[in-house]
Amino acid sequence: MAETSYAKCGDLSLAYQVFGDGPIELVFVGPFVTHVELFWTLPEFKAFFDQLATFCRVLVFDKAGVGLSDPIPKVRLLEERAAEIEAVMDAAGFGKPVLFGNSEGGPQAIAFAARRPERTRALILYGSRALVAGGSWDDLDRDPAELRARVLPEVGEKYTPSIEQIARFQEMGRAGLSAWGSGAALKVFVPSVRSVRQLAMFERMCASPGMVRATLESNLRMDVRPILPTISAPTLVIHARDDIVPVQGGRYLADHIPGARYLEVDGDAHAPWFTDPDTILTAIEEFLTGSHAAPSQSHRALRTVQPGQSGGRSSRREPGQRAVRPRRDVNRVDCGTTSRGSPRECQRSAEVTVKHQPPYIPLEPSGNTATLGGVYVRASYVLGAEAASDDDRWDELQRAEADELRDVDR
Repeated sequence: MAETSYAKCGDLSLAYQVFGDGPIELVFVGPFVTHVELFWTLPEFKAFFDQLATFCRVLVFDKAGVGLSDPIPKVRLLEERAAEIEAVMDAAGFGKPVLFGNSEGGPQAIAFAARRPERTRALILYGSRALVAGGSWDDLDRDPAELRARVLPEVGEKYTPSIEQIARFQEMGRAGLSAWGSGAALKVFVPSVRSVRQLAMFERMCASPGMVRATLESNLRMDVRPILPTISAPTLVIHARDDIVPVQGGRYLADHIPGARYLEVDGDAHAPWFTDPDTILTAIEEFLTGSHAAPSQSHRALRTVQPGQSGGRSSRREPGQRAVRPRRDVNRVDCGTTSRGSPRECQRSAEVTVKHQPPYIPLEPSGNTATLGGVYVRASYVLGAEAASDDDRWDELQRAEADELRDVDR
């Protein structure tokens, strides 16, 4: 994981990281909540951005109010969000980068590109939209059919979400407003992640309820339709067909930004690293470089192993096997030869070597642990699409792991 630094934006400090060896500068403008350090615990996120970093120098940051950045004293305006992009660019020494906007990061990147075309090399927009169907808290409780009827004359049948799509978006908004910290809101965004308890932890670490309310209110106010025709940067729009943000929003952007390319992929996740990462990364690389040279790695990301689903192997570890705490940025681990002793002794020697170069070695499930280069890693440590969803089993595994780690440290 890259080092976290802080950039000044007026009176606020914004957390950011820079990584990658590629020749193309790229700024990732993320969704409504992020955490530049916690996100690296997601194997899908890590694989996606490791691959992106083979042809880009990447900057990721937490917007004001979320993650490791300062809280916000009031609802942020779109121009203030655009100023945050420029602040982290300046701090990192980026001149004219590609802006990669995900979700609400899309309108913010669009606003920056319209305001500062001389500093925008290209735009990539994933799971984004020009406006939200309904622009107030009251709309979250309105009849979805009423909201659809209101939006229809403004954007036309082709770009108007269905009643079902609007209802699903309202569900997410209500969860964010009244149940933040329970995991309910993020569950709508990434339905493939099975553990609601882990999603709840993720919500609490990314933002407080007050900051989420302010961020969502800012989202409800965003409408970048008037500035879309002014965008001069080459643009690639990508959208998952069953995204919580209706796919019609992505189609609208592609049709109203001059010369924009459009890619629609199968999937329902609001994050590109959960959807169809290989297809998306290939499209991005070809869009930015004109070719696809780097080998695809995203499908080989380290995955969690759900207890009890180990391909018929026993769920019990062999005598002497110990779970060791994996480093957050591990994608390949090598403890050298095993002639010096067991994984327990390797843990005592403490400094495993983390290799960031491909090829990654996928975990091989073995009961409730997975083996990686001779080290036994507790599978339940990593948050991912296949994480265990049974809360009682989760508690049992956590207690067992705590006992084992105390034993290892003796």
